[in-house]
Amino acid sequence: ADMAFANILAFWCARDFAQMDSIFRRSSLMREKWDEKRGKTTYGEATLYKAINETADVCL
Repeated sequence: ADMAFANILAFWCARDFAQMDSIFRRSSLMREKWDEKRGKTTYGEATLYKAINETADVCL
């Protein structure tokens, strides 16, 4: 569910990381896991960057 929502956010937010993160944090999917460290990054950062890198088209 996290990745699907992140992909939707990447499209609608034109891959704007800060805007995507802000919206995700206000969603019902937000939980402590989002800020857990996973190596050099957090779960949330990794999820959003993956969505940004995989989204070719955006809403303008």
